[in-house]
Amino acid sequence: MVMKNNKRIILIAVLIIFLTGMLCAYAAEPVDAAKYVGSKNSNKYHKKTCPSAKKIKKYNKIKFKSKKQAKRMGYKPCKRCHP
Repeated sequence: MVMKNNKRIILIAVLIIFLTGMLCAYAAEPVDAAKYVGSKNSNKYHKKTCPSAKKIKKYNKIKFKSKKQAKRMGYKPCKRCHP
């Protein structure tokens, strides 16, 4: 009887450790909060899904969390995706 209880405790402890590790790994993944992007070479900002935004090279891409932030930096909305 004591052996069965010990095995259960060990099994539960292993399961808890495994799930805790999974949660930590999930929480460590970076979350991209930027909804809009712009280019260093233009004055337009786009939705991330805009075909024009997808053409922007990584090294020229600027990320914005909001329209307000993009406008404060002098960017205007794209006429293609209408962010």
